[in-house]
Amino acid sequence: MWAVIKKSPEQISDTVQKLDITLSDESGKVCIIMNGFSSRVLEEKINSKNQLPLATNLHTLVPTWK
Repeated sequence: MWAVIKKSPEQISDTVQKLDITLSDESGKVCIIMNGFSSRVLEEKINSKNQLPLATNLHTLVPTWK
């Protein structure tokens, strides 16, 4: 896939970033358009005390066609 990522013309604040994202396949056919995708800046640092505990029972799922 190819991704074209641009800053959205709308700006909410200094801590929120808005992006326009277009995903295309190898031939250039547009598959997904996300306008106004937003994320915010993490306000506090993450250290070992704030991290979530590691999962002990991890599973991997694989799609199978029947």
